[in-house]
Amino acid sequence: MSKYLDKIAEIIENIEKVQQELLVEQKMMKNLISLLNQFSGTTKSKTIDLDDPVVKKAKEVLLKLITSLQEEYYRLDLLEPDEKWAQFHEKFKQSLKTQIEGYKEIFLVFTDGNITHIKVGSMKVEQGLKMIDIDDD
Repeated sequence: MSKYLDKIAEIIENIEKVQQELLVEQKMMKNLISLLNQFSGTTKSKTIDLDDPVVKKAKEVLLKLITSLQEEYYRLDLLEPDEKWAQFHEKFKQSLKTQIEGYKEIFLVFTDGNITHIKVGSMKVEQGLKMIDIDDD
């Protein structure tokens, strides 16, 4: 079973690296969200300028995050835990899947300009993260 634990540790480490890279870009993402919120408040148009360098960078960062998390999900899905790790394994997979779905929802803002995707996607990411929260109580 140590092979399973080694693989899980490697996957978690890879996910952590991906999320740390996202944190480096977090300020830029927050600026983009602010820009999109301002834009949506000043016009009735639901489109954004996809040629804007900030928008392009945010799209690139988010796509890289989604791709990396999907790769780790596929690796996780191939693992076969023994009975005592099965519940954890399924919960971890569901958490990661929900986070990926949330990031994909956020990504939709780049296809239709509807900033609602940001809020809905962020809520889904948060929901996925809460699935694996460890309560101290």
